[in-house]
Amino acid sequence: MTIYTYTPDLTRPLCPVCGAAVPQDTDTPETPWQGTCHAGHTFTFQLESEGEWLEDSKSGRFSRVATEPEESTWICNECGEAGADPYEAGCGECGAEPDFH
Repeated sequence: MTIYTYTPDLTRPLCPVCGAAVPQDTDTPETPWQGTCHAGHTFTFQLESEGEWLEDSKSGRFSRVATEPEESTWICNECGEAGADPYEAGCGECGAEPDFH
């Protein structure tokens, strides 16, 4: 069974098929739960407990979150993809433009 995770900076997870927000109908998102988007796609989701928010990029399209005590990564706020580059490449998953060229 595949479990799709999402970070605390997203208010709701996104459907992996159509990208629509999935309503969160659970009080314990840290444990896997079933969710269905408005198009009827149903998947299992789980809130990542890691990932303390550190800062947002200039445009707010990206957020930097802690992954370990001395390490961090940039997250695309449009699709949730980790490893985005707000300065040069943007997001390789959804094509979000970088803040600076």
